[in-house]
Amino acid sequence: MKKLFLILIILTAAGSAGFAGDISFAFEDARFHSDLLGGFAPVYIRAGIDYTGLELIDSQRTDLYVIGGGALVSESIWTGLDGLPFLADAVANNTDDFDDENSYSRWQTDFSMKLKQGFIHEEGREKALLAAYGKYAITFTSPHENWGGGTSSNFLDGLASAYPDQDGTVTNLLQAGIELDRLDKGDVYDGFNVDASIQAAPRWLANSLYGDSNFMQLDLTAKGYYSLLELKRKDSELTGLGIYLADRVQVDYLIGDAVPQYYQENPALGTKMRGFERMSMGTEFTIVNNFDIRLYGIEFVDNINPVAVLFWDTGYYAGDFYNTDYNEAGLRMSTGFELALNIVDFAQVGYRFGFPLIGENLQQESMQSGIMFMYQF
Repeated sequence: MKKLFLILIILTAAGSAGFAGDISFAFEDARFHSDLLGGFAPVYIRAGIDYTGLELIDSQRTDLYVIGGGALVSESIWTGLDGLPFLADAVANNTDDFDDENSYSRWQTDFSMKLKQGFIHEEGREKALLAAYGKYAITFTSPHENWGGGTSSNFLDGLASAYPDQDGTVTNLLQAGIELDRLDKGDVYDGFNVDASIQAAPRWLANSLYGDSNFMQLDLTAKGYYSLLELKRKDSELTGLGIYLADRVQVDYLIGDAVPQYYQENPALGTKMRGFERMSMGTEFTIVNNFDIRLYGIEFVDNINPVAVLFWDTGYYAGDFYNTDYNEAGLRMSTGFELALNIVDFAQVGYRFGFPLIGENLQQESMQSGIMFMYQF
């Protein structure tokens, strides 16, 4: 309970932080360590500022994001010494020895700069309807053994070619993208957002000086929301009751012979589907549809309100597993619910129950459940 209150205080303060003039707080990501704060609270928050004082095109919004972060995080791996993915065997894999083999600790620091330029602006809307952006990012990682672990992890034994960053890496990455934003983020979301991008970390971008990185990723994310009910409170500025539908489609195509663990996380099917293990089923091509029915409760404290979510996720993966020649394809499906507190409209702390309908977990027995820190899309 103390951990829960600590997270609420941190998130509320961060989300409410104000800056003068054209500078505002920008949150990008949070990461965890299984041996710190019980693995429940984020030990590393990647955040920074959004500066809107630039105006490269008359009457069009320009955003300059400067983001950074760093901490000790923990990571899970799902490829063995033979370069093949672990097989699903929840009973055999649910041991301390397996935990040591498929996880490790890593120091990580990140810095990025992103310039986003609007081109079409609708009257009365703060954000541009159509915008393009470019980004430069650099990430440093230095792996370490698990705290108190017995068996050396596969990542650190130096034998698995699937891990080009097992001795650490510095990765320079360039990204370019375009965004169509017609999303209204009130107490209840309504509208849509589409983001398409290409990012690359080729060796010629000084990516073999320390470690090895060489990959390219195409990404498309489309999100849509439809409000079913929104009741305002007449006697208070606090929000009332709301119900809306949320749907997200994510398509990723990642190719390369040296993809660091850090960059494998987001496109992996298991990361994008609730009910499956994070970073599992990491292949060249993945596509996922996340569908939610969201019920927002009455806001009892400013910026904090309860939320209940019913979800249904469907995904498909195909192609080679990252940094290997092992090819596989499969359909996955899961369902479940979440009961949480919504914090300043970008993060949730609460309970999730996820149950695979098609496919199975590699380590967890049938279902995934527990109190956790979550993001809403």
